[in-house]
Amino acid sequence: MDKNLKNIQSLQAIVIQGVAGYAFSFAIKAAIEINLFNELISGPAKISKLAEKLEVNESSLARLIRVLMSAGLIYEKDDTFMVTEMGEVLQTDSKGSLEGLAKYFLNDLLISSMADLQYSIKTGKSSFEKNNGTSWYEYGKKNPDLLKTMDKGMNEFSKIGILQFVESYPFEKYHLIVDIAGGNGQIISAVLQYNKNANGILFDQPATIERIEADKVSFGLDDRCQLVSGDMFKKIPEGGNLYLISKVLNDWEDNSVIKILKNIKAAMSKESRLLIVESLIDNNEKISPKEAYRDLLFLVCSDGGKVRSKVEFNKLIEESGFVVTNVRKAYGEFWSIECKLH
Repeated sequence: MDKNLKNIQSLQAIVIQGVAGYAFSFAIKAAIEINLFNELISGPAKISKLAEKLEVNESSLARLIRVLMSAGLIYEKDDTFMVTEMGEVLQTDSKGSLEGLAKYFLNDLLISSMADLQYSIKTGKSSFEKNNGTSWYEYGKKNPDLLKTMDKGMNEFSKIGILQFVESYPFEKYHLIVDIAGGNGQIISAVLQYNKNANGILFDQPATIERIEADKVSFGLDDRCQLVSGDMFKKIPEGGNLYLISKVLNDWEDNSVIKILKNIKAAMSKESRLLIVESLIDNNEKISPKEAYRDLLFLVCSDGGKVRSKVEFNKLIEESGFVVTNVRKAYGEFWSIECKLH
């Protein structure tokens, strides 16, 4: 075979794999929705038994499983099927489970927004808002089921590298830590667990806080953490000597980021510190596939949110009246930026 033709065919195979990649995402979505991964927790099962328990068509299930096998999520042995170690990550209560994150990323609202990506590319505006008549933020406030799905997904996302983050920063210096837009409390819970002399405030939207109040212990929170509901665009709880905001600011356009930071500034004393945790890129740096996806998600679902460069972030911090005192690696592509009042 001609060497150039062989090279072209290799490139074509890679392009086809990328173009058809969405099919694997939908296969995972369908498998989660019919509860396939969880059904295999109890051990190997024959296709006929699986189809009966899941109440699905046996032939169609076999075809779905064949796709999941090609993706390395399920394997076959002696005419029975089992999940691989990677497949276990999509089971509800497995160690390191990302089932909630998969449900969030494969939510029909996000999928339809991504399908209309060209609108956001052409206009610079949110395709989600075009299709749903309101912003993602406002839609979430009026639809608690979506907010719950998002909170669970981001809870799992935030747990990735959380121990590295807690160990990377001297939280022991602070006695009251305010976690802004802290979701289900996964970060403040870990911080307080490793710093027994500290207290915390978990601050988020009313619907999120109400859900946690109903069963605080199951979220890993005890009496050392106060739950406060509110709107970060209006007022931030006062009295903290460390204000923490993690994986939130990139969701918003520049003016909103400045508004949030100025509200935090208004709540702080001269001795207080602000700790921002976000992914940062250099202008010439190749972005990771995970952050590339997040950046597109911001494009279609937010009004100006994006993955920012270090220079862009520093400018917003300075415009909000802060001085950066320390920047250190938190974990992965995430950095912690410590600031004080100007």
